[in-house]
Amino acid sequence: MSPISFLEIRKIAKNRFFFAIYKNIEVCKAKIEILVTVFVVSVFFALEFRRKAHNLLSCAKSCQISKVNSF
Repeated sequence: MSPISFLEIRKIAKNRFFFAIYKNIEVCKAKIEILVTVFVVSVFFALEFRRKAHNLLSCAKSCQISKVNSF
């Protein structure tokens, strides 16, 4: 068994370093995808809530107007 040369050790370390960077980038991409998904879903629910609140307010106003007109 021959001893490992310094250049081979350096090559292995360099490959592991770049692999670690690559893995960190992949993890960051996954986290960004999750954050974007959560943001899109929260915007959707906010818009849906706003629409329902607007419909409820419109209904309340029309009911109030019909009560005033009935007197």
